[in-house]
Amino acid sequence: MGKTGRAAGIHEGHKRMQSNAEKALKLSEAVKQSIDAYPFLRTPMDLGLVNYSALARKIKPHLEKKLGQALSVESIAMALHRHVEPSDGQHFVSPLSTIAACKVQLMPDISAVHYAYSRKLQERIHQAKGDIENRGGNVYVVERAVEISAITQSQFMDQIIKAADKAKPLARHLNLSLLTLQYPPEVLEKPGVFNYFLEALYQADVNIIGVFSSYSKMSFVIAESDAPRAYDRLARAIAAAKTLE
Repeated sequence: MGKTGRAAGIHEGHKRMQSNAEKALKLSEAVKQSIDAYPFLRTPMDLGLVNYSALARKIKPHLEKKLGQALSVESIAMALHRHVEPSDGQHFVSPLSTIAACKVQLMPDISAVHYAYSRKLQERIHQAKGDIENRGGNVYVVERAVEISAITQSQFMDQIIKAADKAKPLARHLNLSLLTLQYPPEVLEKPGVFNYFLEALYQADVNIIGVFSSYSKMSFVIAESDAPRAYDRLARAIAAAKTLE
């Protein structure tokens, strides 16, 4: 083969390598986008609990349609492996040790009422909150610029309604429970913890009517009929974290 032929062969070889590299890059990015759409997969993937070949077969039709080309299960599985490898060279820090330190509490017989916000209404509700708490009750007031909600034991709800005077509620919810997570301070700096509990409630088919949080606690407002199942699921999720950490 002459110099011209060898040069042409080398050129074609470079073109094929470049084309393959571009295809691999496109596949890797497409796989990343597909998996990022399912955030609940992150923890089991990082823990090595996912069958990559099975997952590759599941997303293969979507990826082929997205990229407009036939793909092998093996190439998709390889891209999945690359996707979970930390790009900065550091190992994934599991949230399980933090989750294991959480505690769950349940308060039954709760009601909630929601109003459009006004300064006068805010003052009335907070005054009623003080009176109720002086009598040993609990009132949680959640405020935004356009809304204000009061959550309390059902026996005290009439006092909240009376304090609101003529303000018409946006909605009322009866027969509720308050499911509260108590967590250590590091939760606020560790991603994945809240998602762990939300996924547990989702898998238990528990509908979350409302949620509010503070520095050390997060509370879920749920139907009282869901409360035993929700409490059991979160308690078992914490216990499972202790065995996996």
